[in-house]
Amino acid sequence: MKAIKQGLTPKDFWAKDIDGNVLKTYRAGKYLVTENLKTEHYNDGTPIPIVEDNEEWKKNTTGAMCYYDNDRKHKEECGALYNFYAVNTGKLAPASFRVLSDEDWKQIEMALGMSKEDADKEGWRGSGIGDKMKEVLGVVFAGYRTHSGRGFHTLGAEADWWSFSVGGTGSWDRELYSGYTSVIRYPNARSYGFSVRCVRELTEEEIRLLDNLAISDAHGLKSFNTSQLVGELRRRGYKGEIYRRNSIKL
Repeated sequence: MKAIKQGLTPKDFWAKDIDGNVLKTYRAGKYLVTENLKTEHYNDGTPIPIVEDNEEWKKNTTGAMCYYDNDRKHKEECGALYNFYAVNTGKLAPASFRVLSDEDWKQIEMALGMSKEDADKEGWRGSGIGDKMKEVLGVVFAGYRTHSGRGFHTLGAEADWWSFSVGGTGSWDRELYSGYTSVIRYPNARSYGFSVRCVRELTEEEIRLLDNLAISDAHGLKSFNTSQLVGELRRRGYKGEIYRRNSIKL
């Protein structure tokens, strides 16, 4: 617990967006990854247009967002869906974080055991890595919105995330499916509505703290989510300030 006494506290492992949402985070190797974003404003305070009409969504070539089935009840568990034009503004990420690039995704996949050869491939890759990613990143199958005006699909069965990286005429994504063990990497059309996650690299001090806590998952990986971190710290007697998912102090 020496690192905490020097000033590092559990609140350093949460992310807080411009709207005040406190986002759960997950460790994957040297990275700290947020849950799906749900902000309705860019990080400069500008509102992100919420587009409900399918034809308007299809034709739009500027930043936009929505909730699955245009229903805000999905916000808390699933987060929001954004087109790539919103991602490409560079203004979605909370302070100190960035939207994952294609290379960030590859680094996480390789930290979970994917070979570099597979990580560089397009399409289905890394048999078994998808199951690890589901556990390590606390994956929610939030579905997606089509680019063709045909609405929403696969809630509960599919998770899709944008990267910050352009791929040909599209932009690189990552896709996971319930019941499948591989991870898809594909350059998709920029008008799709996908989930977005953000990342930052852990400092050496943070890595030492987490490694000393020896929190690992069923695969023996040095991963954690912030609920596990809080539980372990409380078990060890830590009584300091902690961010929670929906409140600031515990």
